[in-house]
Amino acid sequence: MYQIKTTTHDPYDPLIENFVFSQFAKQAAKTCSQTLEMVSEVIFATTKVRYGPKPSPESQVVFREIIRHYMAENLPIPFVCPWGSEKPDGSIIDIAELGALKTLCCLNARVKDVYAPGAEFSLRVEDLCAPHLFFERMAEARAEAKLYTDGLIALVKILGIDSFITVSPDSLLANEEAFNALADKFVPVMETHLHNLNNPITHKALKEIGWDKPVVQETVDHYLTGYEKLYPNRNMGFKLHVLARYFASSLARKKLGMTSMLPRWNGECLDLYFGKTPPGLEPTRYLRRIHYRTLPCNLTTNHMAPWRAKGYLAITNENEVTPKLASFQEDLVYNQREIVLVANDGTQVTVKTDYVLEN
Repeated sequence: MYQIKTTTHDPYDPLIENFVFSQFAKQAAKTCSQTLEMVSEVIFATTKVRYGPKPSPESQVVFREIIRHYMAENLPIPFVCPWGSEKPDGSIIDIAELGALKTLCCLNARVKDVYAPGAEFSLRVEDLCAPHLFFERMAEARAEAKLYTDGLIALVKILGIDSFITVSPDSLLANEEAFNALADKFVPVMETHLHNLNNPITHKALKEIGWDKPVVQETVDHYLTGYEKLYPNRNMGFKLHVLARYFASSLARKKLGMTSMLPRWNGECLDLYFGKTPPGLEPTRYLRRIHYRTLPCNLTTNHMAPWRAKGYLAITNENEVTPKLASFQEDLVYNQREIVLVANDGTQVTVKTDYVLEN
C-alpha cells in the first residue's frame, strides 16, 4: 500500500492526488473522503461512457450522500436501471443488450478498483406497461414483452453476472389485471389534461389522482415526435391517447410501489438510465439520475437505449469486429445471424448477431 504526502498547498492538490490514486487505486491507502470522491468520479465517468453533461452540483451532492451511506455499511453502491420491455419490431435481444450489460460490468469493475464492494444493479423491466400501452394488440405486446424479458434474464444468468445484476420485471411486483385496472382509472384524467395543458381545472384533477405537476408542451412534443414514427397514419387524438396511457402507467407503477429496489438495499439508490429523460421535466425529480451510453463513443457516436436500438456488428476487410447501434428505420443491409449461448446447467438464450460488411 502507498500513501501520498503533500508538501505544497496548491488549490489543485486534491484533484492531482485523486488522479494519482486512481491510476493504481488498489494499491493506495485512501481515507474515507478520498474513496468517496474517487467512487463519485468513477460513477460520473467521462463523456466516453456518460451521455450528456456531468450531473449538476445539486445532483452531485445527492449522489455523494447515497454513496456515503452505503460506504458506511461497506455495501455495494446500488443502481436501479429503468429498462423497456421490447424491441420496436418485437425481436429478441441482440448486440445492443450485450453492449449495455458490458457497460454495467465495466462500471462495477471501475468501482471495485477504488471500493471493494463495487456496485450492483436492478434492471427495472417495464413489462406490465406493454399490453396497456399497445392496447390495440395486447396479446401480441404481452408475448413480445415476455420474449424480450425472458431473454434478458437468461442472458444475465448465462454470462455469470447475476451476482451483481438482477433483472426485475414489473410483472413480479404486480399482476397485469390489477395494474391495468389502476392505470385505466388515470387515463381519462391524463387525456383530458393533454388536450388542455393550460387549464387549471385539469391541473386540479391531476393533483387529485397524485400527479404532482402539469405536463408541459415541451414534454408532450418530445413524445409526439417519437409517435410520428410509430404511428405515421394516426391522428393527433390517437397519439395523445397513447401518451395518456403511458403517463397513467407511470403513475400506476408509483402507486403500487413498483420501484424494483432490491430487499437487501438499506436506503436510497442511484438511477442509471440508458434512455433519454424527456425535456420539460423538473430537474429536482432526477437528482439521483445519471445517463450512460449503451456503447462507449469510441465504438459508435450513435446513442439509443438498448431496447430501442438495433444492435449489430460491423466487420471490416481486416476482420475487425465492432458493435454498433442503429434505429430500426435505418436502411442498412444486414446479414442475418444468431448465436445460442448455453450455460452448464443447460439454460440457453438466442442473441441476434446480425452484421454489416464495411470496406
